[in-house]
Amino acid sequence: MQQTDALLGRFLAGLAPLSPLAVWAHGSLAAGDYVEGRSDLDLIAVLPHPPGAGTVWRVAVLHNRLRAAPLAGGLHCTYLAPKTAADAERRHLTWAHERLLRRPVTPVTRTELHTSGRVLHGAPPADLLPAVPTASSPRSCCATSATTGGRTWTGRTCGRGTYGSTWGC
Repeated sequence: MQQTDALLGRFLAGLAPLSPLAVWAHGSLAAGDYVEGRSDLDLIAVLPHPPGAGTVWRVAVLHNRLRAAPLAGGLHCTYLAPKTAADAERRHLTWAHERLLRRPVTPVTRTELHTSGRVLHGAPPADLLPAVPTASSPRSCCATSATTGGRTWTGRTCGRGTYGSTWGC
């Protein structure tokens, strides 16, 4: 995981001027089934305030500077703030698939953060991200694999929306 650690170190150093309150990993990196060179790096950065135009510019510059680094194409990060973190429907600034977009931090991701999130910097998820109500949280995450275009993908199917269409297996 030398390339992963190097990329995360560069990312955290580049993010430091934005004074993040926390940076968390979720998905395979947090769950322990991360495979360097194959898995995405799914991150959440909690900034002190919702990103304004200047912050959006800095985030874009940071990710563009990392673009040539090994594994950078798989680095995905959503940027949220404590003031807006409770709204599971709110779309937050996100760098994914080498571009900026806005997307929500789903109940599945929120549950992952609370159950197996990995703290890379700052406070743990329980301190800054409200827990998902029990009725909204997925009951299980299941190992799965699929073959698409001749390539086999291995991961987890969890809950509704992001990773699958039904709760459980």
